[in-house]
Amino acid sequence: MNNTNNKQRITENEIFRFYTCNLTVEMTAKLCFKTPKTVLLQWDEGKTIPPICKRLMRMYAYRELSPLDDEIGKGGKYPKES
Repeated sequence: MNNTNNKQRITENEIFRFYTCNLTVEMTAKLCFKTPKTVLLQWDEGKTIPPICKRLMRMYAYRELSPLDDEIGKGGKYPKES
């Protein structure tokens, strides 16, 4: 029997979500205020991810914290530079 028709293929959305952004279905759903079912059955199947959700996923994936972030909030000002 030929099982190539039943073989699942990884879509560009799955590659973007999992490999590029390192997000699980559940994390993506929470981040984008969607259900895991939407992420798994629509986006991962190839339906277009809304641009705002893609932007949120990229921002989450490439977030970087600078050393100054720990000081922000203490008095509401950035620390003075030496």
